[in-house]
Amino acid sequence: MRLVFVFLSLVASVSVLGQVVPEKNEILKEADGIINCYQFEKALAVLERSPDTLNTEIIQRKGYCHSRLGNYQQAIKAYEMVVKTDSTNTNAFNQLGQLYTRTGQYDLAKDLYQKLMSADTTNSFYYKQYASLLTQTGEAVYAIAYYLRTVDLNPRDLEAYTSLANLLLDSEAFGMADTILMNAQKTIQHPQLKLLLAKAQLGEKKYKSVINNVNELLLHTDTTVTCARLLGISYFQLDKHDETISCMKYLIGSGAESDWIYYYIGASYQQLNNPDSAIVYLNKAIEAGISNNIGTYYTQTGLKL
Repeated sequence: MRLVFVFLSLVASVSVLGQVVPEKNEILKEADGIINCYQFEKALAVLERSPDTLNTEIIQRKGYCHSRLGNYQQAIKAYEMVVKTDSTNTNAFNQLGQLYTRTGQYDLAKDLYQKLMSADTTNSFYYKQYASLLTQTGEAVYAIAYYLRTVDLNPRDLEAYTSLANLLLDSEAFGMADTILMNAQKTIQHPQLKLLLAKAQLGEKKYKSVINNVNELLLHTDTTVTCARLLGISYFQLDKHDETISCMKYLIGSGAESDWIYYYIGASYQQLNNPDSAIVYLNKAIEAGISNNIGTYYTQTGLKL
């Protein structure tokens, strides 16, 4: 009789009102296949078939699907359930931190990432996420510090180096950006780093270095508006006015129109003893810019109004 009871219990455990309840592993396997095809609504429907409403693997996948569908509040609820049940699930903690950040709940995100960093002091990803969060909250100095820790832990993190360099450039810490990017290029050879280095060197007025770096970059890629701008300004400062004119006219041909572009062309023509062309472009600079610039444009070139 005991064996019969056990058998009937097993049958009851896989049957509800005559319908067979799918195994958790079968549901997870089916849902994962659908998720891999980016069909998140369909995956949610599969996950909802699970009778085990407290299973963290099921809940975590629901959170991921909701997140990808833009249902951030539902995703947050799912991940909060996961971390409440499993305090060691760092992936769920990280996803929750990103969702808090995305929905503007910065204090919650900060608290969460601080806990993650305390639990794993060698995980560079947590430091990078925290630095990104600090950037969004306007705490640039602290963000720089955490990006520095990130690249110290992971010297091949291109994204962290890029974000760090942009923060330094925005802060006009050109020398520091130069040093960090030079060191980064010992490990990572990437055009984005070389371009950022050229921007830092422009800020330091290292015009020859800017030209060398940009020309090296152009050996492997097409000319871009940023490259032309860096080259044009540097050539002008080195009194290479034919090259300046060429770069600035490239910018105009690319659809960029600004008073400073016309100014560099006009000033270069003046230095090349071509006052007629200089006046044409300086007048365009005045038309494109603010009237307060008129005196600057003419005074710096020695032309008369």
